[in-house]
Amino acid sequence: MSPKQKIILRYLIDAAIYMSSLTVVFFLREGSVSFSELNHPFFFFYMFSWGASTILSRKIKNHKHDDFISALKPCLVAYFLMLGLLSLGSSILDYKGITRFIISGSMLVAFIIELVWMLYQYQLDTSFKKFKIIKSKKVFMLDFIILLWVFNIVIITKIGFKNVGDNTLLLLGGLLIIWFISGVTNHQFRFDFSRNYWSFIRKYVDSYLVTIALTSFLIFILKIQDETKGLIFQTLILYTFWSFVIVSYYFIARIPRKTDEIRISFLKANELPDELIDIKEVQKNSKYHYGNTIRNGQALKDKLKSVYLLKYPQIFESIDKYLALETLDINNSITIRSADPYNVNILPDNCIEFLMNLHEINDIRRINAYLIDINKKLKINGVFIGKFEPIKNRYKRYLTKYPFLIGLLFYSADFLWKRVTPKIPFIQKFYFVITKGKSRPISMAEGLGRLYFCGFEVKNIFEIDNFVYFIAAKIKAPLTDKTPSYGPFFKMRRIGKDGNEIFVYKVRTMHPYSEYLQKFVYDMSALQEGGKLKNDFRITTWGKIFRKLWIDELPMLINFFRGELKIVGVRPLSKHYLSLYNAQLCELRKKVKPGLVPPFYHDMPKTLEEIQNSELNYINLYLKSPVKTDFIYFTKAFKNIVFNKARSG
Repeated sequence: MSPKQKIILRYLIDAAIYMSSLTVVFFLREGSVSFSELNHPFFFFYMFSWGASTILSRKIKNHKHDDFISALKPCLVAYFLMLGLLSLGSSILDYKGITRFIISGSMLVAFIIELVWMLYQYQLDTSFKKFKIIKSKKVFMLDFIILLWVFNIVIITKIGFKNVGDNTLLLLGGLLIIWFISGVTNHQFRFDFSRNYWSFIRKYVDSYLVTIALTSFLIFILKIQDETKGLIFQTLILYTFWSFVIVSYYFIARIPRKTDEIRISFLKANELPDELIDIKEVQKNSKYHYGNTIRNGQALKDKLKSVYLLKYPQIFESIDKYLALETLDINNSITIRSADPYNVNILPDNCIEFLMNLHEINDIRRINAYLIDINKKLKINGVFIGKFEPIKNRYKRYLTKYPFLIGLLFYSADFLWKRVTPKIPFIQKFYFVITKGKSRPISMAEGLGRLYFCGFEVKNIFEIDNFVYFIAAKIKAPLTDKTPSYGPFFKMRRIGKDGNEIFVYKVRTMHPYSEYLQKFVYDMSALQEGGKLKNDFRITTWGKIFRKLWIDELPMLINFFRGELKIVGVRPLSKHYLSLYNAQLCELRKKVKPGLVPPFYHDMPKTLEEIQNSELNYINLYLKSPVKTDFIYFTKAFKNIVFNKARSG
């Protein structure tokens, strides 16, 4: 099709839009339509006005523009020019049966259809690169639907369409035009994810205020009655409220996640990695040496003492106590106090031996990403010193600062807002938009567990002024596991009968990231009687209650009904823990199915060797007489658990 033929086709389509709009509006108002009823002189003058305004505005020929405002301008010029010609004609000529509603309503419908058609045309035109409203047509349609919905529930359902007066219909039509022009001029329909929430929502607020102000002026001009005036203002208020809420949610739901806060999946059980316990002799409170050579670390020691930590002598003394500063090169050392990741991003990779940040990691929005960046910048065995405020100290701070009841009230509010809200999928992003991730509550286990997750080994910790300081060394690359145990359920890979792997389900009773801390807890406290870790700070308060009531064991019934476990049997163990057993017992274990109630509760052993002997005796008896052995062991275990309050740890 030639360019001239395309222009002729556009003229014909635009003329059809205005003719059909006039016919439809006339029918809605009068209930029927025929060419004679439509008033011949008015119909011809209506189309003459359309032709004159279209030619003078050059809206058909001049359709190449770089942005939406310049594309819309000739259409608006044509619209108001045609409206002016029709108004002039109606004052000079006498058009029977043609009301102001039919004139303005038909033009409004035609303008909206014309706009949609124009958008479609430009969307097909690949040269129209900057027509950004097309990228936000969902936002445009969403806001338009909200406005029509409010119109319907506030005005149409209360008054009825046929009972609405001409002035009210003109006002509603004018409101639609005001809404559209206000939205376009304030860039309300350009959905920009690169902007922050407050910059984004401001254009909506400006548009709402302009719409309310111009509609109020239109109410004054048309002399709308008080009852109708009240309905119009109800419409504006309701539209403003719902538009604000829905568009805000739509914006925040679409922005990329800028936090490593994990969404809880209540029905999903994440896999827990094998235990990291390494049975070895641990030298407590020993100094960490970066290398075996004494370098110009005295310079670093002097700099820390006399400059960086001059006002914090306690911090310097503790660092000097647990870290051999003389083994570090001051030329490869960095000390900062900032939550801005930029200060770490600009450093060269694999070049830093010592990095200390005196700003608490509670204020860092993406803690894991930040720690991974530090891991990249450090040399292998390089030192990272930081701090965080654990939850227990946060609780202590509230009770110290305020009277007990007030402090408890404030802490409860803080708990709901900063610990519960960030984990709720629907409102998680709202929380981080408002708080920017500042002052995030972190448990001791989560703070240290994140370090291990990101490739560090914690060499020592110390507490000063409510903060826990850590000295960590880079020992490896960060882990790639994307599902730390945040949800209420988890599954552990265990060895079942015939050496086959099974997944054992349990209720989570520990803080997030606790699974990466087993070696650290053992190094600090070793094992207690019964083979469990001593002084295990990873267990939550509610987790201790769950363990006493056996609630954490209930999901193991899934394994029982699957046939992977039986009522009485050896404890299902991981590969790593099983490697601590002697070879004879490991082979015997393959012959029996693990159980919910282990022989531990029959014999109550205290050491690892006694635990192995207990399981060995049970297996030998079970292989000779399965039913009798399980009955005896279950009876004795029931007595120890119920009457003697026996627990494994």
